Amino acid sequence: TSLIFLNSTLGAILWSWLFIPLVIEQLTKYYPVIVSSSSFSFHIHRLAPRNYLPSQQSALSASNQSTAFLFLLISFSSQVGCSLDCTFCATAALKRMRNLNADEIYDQVVAIDQQSRLYFKRPLTNIVFMGMGEPLANYKHLIEALKIILDSDYGLKFSSKRVTVSTCGIVPKITQLGLDTDVNLAVSLNATTNTVRSQLMPINRK
Repeated sequence: TSLIFLNSTLGAILWSWLFIPLVIEQLTKYYPVIVSSSSFSFHIHRLAPRNYLPSQQSALSASNQSTAFLFLLISFSSQVGCSLDCTFCATAALKRMRNLNADEIYDQVVAIDQQSRLYFKRPLTNIVFMGMGEPLANYKHLIEALKIILDSDYGLKFSSKRVTVSTCGIVPKITQLGLDTDVNLAVSLNATTNTVRSQLMPINRK
C-alpha cells in the first residue's frame, strides 16, 4: 500500500512510530482499519546487542539504586573499519569495509538507549561519534542520521549540545559540519608537535 494516499497526520504518526521508540498500539488506536488491513504489512529489523563482555556484566550487576549517574555517554560508529591508518588505532588494522547507512547509525543510538533504560533506569544523555571509522569520511549518512537524532518533532529530540562528532582532521568537512549543524566538534590530536602527529596520523600530511 502506497503511503501517498494517506493523510499527513497519519504520515506523521507512522514516521514517529518508525523513528521514535513508540508502540504499535498508538497506531492501531487511531487508524484500526488501515492497520488491520492485510495489504498493510511490513517488517522492521533493528540492531540489538548480541552479548555483553564479562566486565560489562559485572559493572551492570554491581550498579544499584544508590548509584547516581550524572550522564550516560556512549561512543558510536560511522563506518565498518577505517581507511585513515592511524598507527595507534586497532580499527585501522581492519581497513575500511564500508560506510554505515544513516539508519544503521541511528539504530545504534536507539539500541543503546533501550539498554540504558533497561539496566540504568534512565535514557541515554550524551552521544559522541568516536567509535569505529572516521565520521566525516561518511559525511552524507552522518548528517542524515544527525537530523533524525536531533529532530524535536519526529526524532529523538537530542540537544545538539549533547552530541559530539570527533574527527582526526578532515578540514573541508569540518567547515561544512559547522554550516550544516551545530553539534560539538572534537579533534583527535594525539601529539604535542606537528612532526609527531604526522608520524602517528597520515591524515596530518595532507
